[in-house]
Amino acid sequence: MRNKISRETYNRLNRQLLSLQKEMLDVTLPEIERAREFSNNEENDEMMHAQADQRKYENRIAEIDQLIKGSDVIDEIEFTGAVDFGTDVHIQNVDDGSTRWIRIVGEMEGQNRSEICFKSPVGQALLGHVPGDEVEIHTPGGVQNWEILDVRVSSVFTRVQGRE
Repeated sequence: MRNKISRETYNRLNRQLLSLQKEMLDVTLPEIERAREFSNNEENDEMMHAQADQRKYENRIAEIDQLIKGSDVIDEIEFTGAVDFGTDVHIQNVDDGSTRWIRIVGEMEGQNRSEICFKSPVGQALLGHVPGDEVEIHTPGGVQNWEILDVRVSSVFTRVQGRE
């Protein structure tokens, strides 16, 4: 299954990719040229350090490029009222009454604690449920029971099919 990402995440990854490419050209390659000026011997410390930096950039660039190429950019979601990728979910802990909003996101999108991957155990437990459903979620700390209070289309999606 390919990764799902929002247009917002796609744009963020592309900005990262371009920034890393520019940084490598502006910083690492000139370092290699400077190291060459000191010695034709490719094993001088400056050259080895510059080449190690270049490999780090190249590896990260290749990683982000693969993430982008292996992903489906989702611009529009079909909202059915149930929890799915691209929804914000308001849940309440049945035991202690605490509530929280979480966003169901793709594998690469979680930027904070309130963003849950749709493939994670919590995401999988919530998928397909609608307001009023009670969901049992298995966590490292034990089983928790949550009630779904509300499901909305995430603000990152401007185009939506179905009802909101």
